[in-house]
Amino acid sequence: MNKLIHGQQIIFDKIVTVKHTITGQDYARSILKATTDEIAAPKKKHLDYLVRCTDDPTMPITEMCRLLLDRAHNQNWPITFKALITIHELMNYGNERFFQYLASDNSSMNLDNFSDRTDGLALHMSKFVRAYGKYVSSKAISFRIVGYDFCKVKRGAGSFFSNLKTPKLFEGLSRLQIQIDDLLRFDVATVHDLSNCIIRAAYNYSYRDLVRLMSGYNDGMGNLLQKYFDMDKKNCQEALIIYKKYPAHVKMLQEFLKEAVVMFNLLFLLLLLFLYSLKSKF
Repeated sequence: MNKLIHGQQIIFDKIVTVKHTITGQDYARSILKATTDEIAAPKKKHLDYLVRCTDDPTMPITEMCRLLLDRAHNQNWPITFKALITIHELMNYGNERFFQYLASDNSSMNLDNFSDRTDGLALHMSKFVRAYGKYVSSKAISFRIVGYDFCKVKRGAGSFFSNLKTPKLFEGLSRLQIQIDDLLRFDVATVHDLSNCIIRAAYNYSYRDLVRLMSGYNDGMGNLLQKYFDMDKKNCQEALIIYKKYPAHVKMLQEFLKEAVVMFNLLFLLLLLFLYSLKSKF
């Protein structure tokens, strides 16, 4: 039964790909190729092409978003997972108009009820799809609420967060904390899970986002502490609520980074052992 479903999906995608080739919709064909049901991360050449498409003023961004969201709501876990990765790539590196439309659209990437029950692997991967979908959706919601991408704001000296006035600082930090919480729910607990190339691709995107988010978070907290003693009582209470979450987030970040280093080192060691075993055969 699983092989039948897999075969039907391949045939359907090939028919749709031919259709888009005939009609000249190269972006649609690339979306299908980036989100096949093959257990492999989306190919860089397809992602790079789609990023370039977002810079083309004639490109129908609304149609691109619709196709990607359709793929993200597929019942086949590799297709859904890879659609989310592709959306994440375009959020981070595509033209901002893609992000703006995605954030303003009523469609959701929240896949809380996603469950692929075709086999044991699919059921296991479903929990990662749900967690990653929650974060990608949270990233879009943040843009909709505050009007900017936390991962792209200026950090360090003269940073974006260090120059915000109190009301905007509260709004930004409160939403940033929610986004960090949603990211940290995408927890890859074992090397075995991280050895899956699709999970690893999503983990890499999440890891890079988390480093950027925490950098902006630090800038914002520094600004909050500078303003604290000049605030009225109501603002002090709100600032304290925000600040109390900060030490816990720093600790969670340390654990996340520690796990990332350990797992990547183990994967590298396994790769070396694999290469050594190949060498010994010849």
